[in-house]
Amino acid sequence: MAGLYIHIPFCAKRCLYCDFFSNTDMKFKEPYIDAAIREMELRQEYIGGEPLDTIYFGGGTPSQLQQADFERIFEAADRLFGTSSCTEITLEANPDDMTPEYVASLRNLPFNRISMGVQSFKEKDLRFLNRRHDREQALRAVGLCKENGIQNISIDLIYGLPGQTLEEWQENLDDAIRLKIPHISAY
Repeated sequence: MAGLYIHIPFCAKRCLYCDFFSNTDMKFKEPYIDAAIREMELRQEYIGGEPLDTIYFGGGTPSQLQQADFERIFEAADRLFGTSSCTEITLEANPDDMTPEYVASLRNLPFNRISMGVQSFKEKDLRFLNRRHDREQALRAVGLCKENGIQNISIDLIYGLPGQTLEEWQENLDDAIRLKIPHISAY
């Protein structure tokens, strides 16, 4: 089973808990995409011609990229590795990036899974974590994905935050379960 992980290090804003490399200056986006494609070219033989089963766009915040950016990356991945046998192509996303226009644009791309960094449905937690979205944006983002035919949705939640009660954590879980999504990751 061969997989391709593509790190997209751009964020509109840094979150309190994140230790991953990221940059908030989008002027580096084009050179970075060029470098990622060049890296794929250099590593083409690494998987020994085995077809890709999965592609995962992680970050940072991959949902900071636009359709044309992804088209360039997918073209290179298909040319270099072949993507026709991919069973799962995942985009990590922030809820506030998931506007109606953005989610509609994803229909033109081969993504079949969205991994959304919700982290919490509690406003105080989101402020503490320096998140850009609020509770309603998170709920709306999941709904937009479903309305646009994306059913394979996972959300991330963080527990054990300073001052977080067991009752608040249970409420977060209850909110997540009500969304009827196939996967919840808790950190």
